Amino acid sequence: MSRTLGKYIGWYILALSLGVACERNTPEHPAFFDPVFRHADSLEYRGDQWSVAYVDSMFSVFAGTPGPLDQFRRYDFLASHEGYGRHDYAASNRFIDSMLLVSKPFAQDPHYMDRYGQALLEKGNVLISLGQNDEAFAYFLKGKALSDQFPDSCYFSSQFNEQLGLIAYTQHKFADAIVYFLASLDKLSDCRSHDPYSSFQKQQGQLDNIGLCYGELGKYDSALYYFQRTLDYLGRGEAQYREPGQLAFIAEAKALVNGNRSEIYDKMGDYVREGTAIRASILPAGNHFDNGILSLAELNLRHLGRLDTARQQLALARQQLDTMHHEVEDELMWRRLTWQYYDTTHNLSLAYPAYQSYVHLRDSLVKARQDLSQRDVKHEFDKLERQHQLEQLQDKNVLQRDYLLIAIGFATLSVVILLLIWWNWRRSGRNLRIIGLHNKHLELTLESLEQRNRDYDHLFKMVAHDLRNPIAGISGITNLLGESERINEEDRQMLALIQHSCSQLLRLIHELLESKSNPETRRMSMSWCDMSALLEECVALLQVKAEEKRQQIKLSGLSSATLLADRNKMWRVLNNLLTNAIKFSPEKSVIRVSALRQEHNLLITVTDQGIGIPEDMREKIFDAFGGARRSGTQGEQSFGLGLSICRQIVEAHGGSIWFDSEPGQGTTFYVTLPMPMIVEEAEAAV
Repeated sequence: MSRTLGKYIGWYILALSLGVACERNTPEHPAFFDPVFRHADSLEYRGDQWSVAYVDSMFSVFAGTPGPLDQFRRYDFLASHEGYGRHDYAASNRFIDSMLLVSKPFAQDPHYMDRYGQALLEKGNVLISLGQNDEAFAYFLKGKALSDQFPDSCYFSSQFNEQLGLIAYTQHKFADAIVYFLASLDKLSDCRSHDPYSSFQKQQGQLDNIGLCYGELGKYDSALYYFQRTLDYLGRGEAQYREPGQLAFIAEAKALVNGNRSEIYDKMGDYVREGTAIRASILPAGNHFDNGILSLAELNLRHLGRLDTARQQLALARQQLDTMHHEVEDELMWRRLTWQYYDTTHNLSLAYPAYQSYVHLRDSLVKARQDLSQRDVKHEFDKLERQHQLEQLQDKNVLQRDYLLIAIGFATLSVVILLLIWWNWRRSGRNLRIIGLHNKHLELTLESLEQRNRDYDHLFKMVAHDLRNPIAGISGITNLLGESERINEEDRQMLALIQHSCSQLLRLIHELLESKSNPETRRMSMSWCDMSALLEECVALLQVKAEEKRQQIKLSGLSSATLLADRNKMWRVLNNLLTNAIKFSPEKSVIRVSALRQEHNLLITVTDQGIGIPEDMREKIFDAFGGARRSGTQGEQSFGLGLSICRQIVEAHGGSIWFDSEPGQGTTFYVTLPMPMIVEEAEAAV
C-alpha cells in the first residue's frame, strides 16, 4: 500500500515546494485541491482501491489548513465513494451530514451558497435510497427554495429537475420523466458560468435518460435516436476532455449507452445489432461489475440457442459478482437467467430453487420501492411548498411590523434632518453669492492668461522669424569669405566656427517653431509610402555622417510595407532617431536598424551601443522643454526637441514610440505604425 500511495503523493511534492498552498483563512484552495480531486476521480473510475487513502494523504501533506469548503469537497468525494461505489447508503448519509455541517455557514454567501444547496439535494437523494421518502422530499424542497436565491441557479435547477425525473421513472411515469429530463437539459444549456466538464457529464446523462424513457414507452425509434445523440455527444467530449479520469468516465458512459441500445434491439428482434451493442458495452475488467456479460448470456440463451455458451457466461458472471461491487439489479438479472437456463435445459431439480431465489429478491425490491411508486411526487412538493409559503408569510408579517417601527423612526429622523437642511440652506445662500463673485474673478483671470499666452506665441514666432533671416545671411557671408583665397588658414577656421554656430542656431529656431502647438498633427500630407524604401534612403544619407565617427549602420530584417503616411514627416522621424544614435554612440560602434511586419503593424527598431539614458531622464525624454539635453560622445550639441517632435509625428499617424535603455550599454527605440487592412489584403493577394 505504501509504495502505491507514495507514487501518487510524489506527483504533487513539486507543487508543494513551489508554494501552491493558499492563505490559511480562505474557505477553499482550488489551486491545490482541483488537481487532487481530478486525480482521485480518475482512480475511482478505474476502481483503484487507494483512491480514498490518496485523498486523505493529500490533505495531510497540504502546506496549510484546509478550508471548510475544501473539507466539503472531501466529504462529497467520500459520500460518492460509499454510495455509488459500495452502495453503503448509511455511510454515504453520514458524510453528507458532514457536508451540510461545513457548508451551512455559507448558506447566505452568494459566492458559496450553491454548496449548501448541493448538500441538501444529495441528502434527499441518499434518503430516497434509504427509503425515507418524507424526509427526502423535505430536503428537496429546502434545496429548491434556496436555489431561487442563487446568482446563477440554472445548474441547481437542472439537478432538481433531474431528480424529479428519476423519481418519475422509478414510478413508471415515463412521459412525466421525459418532461423533467428535457427541462434539466434545457437548464444545463444556459449554464455558461458552471464547470464545463460537470455540465458535460450531466447533459450526456439526461440524453441517455430520455432514450430510456422512450424505450419504456415502446417508441423504439425515438429511443435509438436519443441513444445515438448521447454517443455523438460523448464522442465530441472525448476530443475535449483528455485527462485519465475523464476518459475513463466517457468510456464507461459509452458502454452504458450501448447496453441500453442492446435492450432496444432485443425488443425489436434485431439480434445481430443487439449482439454488436452488447459487445460494445463490455469494458475491461475492473473493480466494478459489468453486466454486459449477462446481456450476452441472455442473448445466447433466449434467441441464439447457445446454451453451453450461456452457461459458461453465467458461471463467469457469478465469479465476478462474488468479487466485485455490483448493483442489486445485476444480482436479480443473474438469478432470473439462471432459473431460465435450468428451465430451458429441463433441469427441474435446480430450476425450482433458482426460481424461488429470483422471486424472493424480486419481491423484496418491489416492496422497498412500493412506497415511492405510490407517491404523487408533484402533489407532495406542492403540499410542502404551500407549507413553506405559509411559514414565509408568517415571517413576513413579523418583518413588516419591524419595518413599520423602523419607518416611524426614519420619519422622525427625516423631519429633524429637513429642519437642519433648511437652516443650513439659509446660511449657504450668502456663501453661494460669495462663491459666484470669486468664480467671475477667476474667469477674468483665465481669459487674461489665455490672451497673454496668445501674445507670447505671436511674439515668439516673430522673434524666431526675424532672427532666422540675419543668421542665414551671416552664414552665407561666412561661406563666401571661406571660399576666398585671400583668407589665411587661421581666419578660415574662425569663419568655419561662425558658420557652424549659425547652422546650430538655425536648427534650434527651426525645431522651436516645429515644436510649438503640436504642429505635426496639422497639415498632414498623407499618401501611400513605401517605408522600407524610405528607411534605406535615410540609412544611405546618414552613412556618411556615421563614417566620420567610424561607425557602421546595419540594416536587417527589412520587410516590404506600404503605409498611408506623410512621407516628409516620417523621413524626419527616422532621421532624428538615426542622428541621435550616431550622436550618442562611441567611435567604431554598430547601429542596427530593422523593420518587421507584425499582425496589423509595422515595427521599426533603432539600436545603438551608446551611453544609454539615465533613470532620472527617462520620464522627460519625450518632453519638448523637459530639460533632457546632453552632449554627444564627441561634444555634439543637443537641443532636446527631436524626440518630442518624433512622438508628435508618430502619434499623429496613429502609432506609438518607446524605448529600452541600459546606461553604458546602449538604447533601442521602437516605433509601431498601423498598416491598413486593405493594404495587407492586397499584399497577401499578390
